[in-house]
Amino acid sequence: MFKFFRMRAFLVVGLLLVFVTVKSQTVISPLTSGFQIAKAPGPTPPLATDTSSLEVNKTYLLLTKPATPSLQNGLNPGELISSVKAVAGAVSYLHQYATEAEMAQGKWNSVASSKSSCLLTALTSGTRYYCRIAAIGSKDQIVYSAVVDRIAA
Repeated sequence: MFKFFRMRAFLVVGLLLVFVTVKSQTVISPLTSGFQIAKAPGPTPPLATDTSSLEVNKTYLLLTKPATPSLQNGLNPGELISSVKAVAGAVSYLHQYATEAEMAQGKWNSVASSKSSCLLTALTSGTRYYCRIAAIGSKDQIVYSAVVDRIAA
C-alpha cells in the first residue's frame, strides 16, 4: 500500500529543498530543475571601445580663406545681411560684426550659423558696422575673411 508523507518545501538560493518526514525522521532531499544556475564562462566579446578593427581616416580638408564677404542692407531698418561664398570643408560659419569703437577694442559680436549667409538684426540705423566671416572646419580649424564695412539703413 501507499504511505502518506508530510512534505515541506523551501527555496534556498536557487535550490529547492524538500523536507520529508517519514515516521518522525526528517530526511532532506535536494531537488533541482536540471538547468545550470549560471552560464559557463566563455570567450569575452571585444569591447565597444576597441577600434583596432576600424579604419580611421585621419586626414581632413584644409580650409581656404573665405572670399571677401558681401554686406547688404536687410529689408527692415537696423538689419544687415552678411554673406560669403561657401568654403569647401567648412561645417559652420561665425558671422562677426562690430562698430568702429568696438573693433578698436577687439570686441566682435558673433552669430554662429551653419549657413554662409546671416541676417544681423537689432543694429542702430546710421551707424557704420564692420563685418568679417570665419569658416570653421571639422577639426576646429578657423579661417577669417577680410573685413568689410557698411552703414546700416
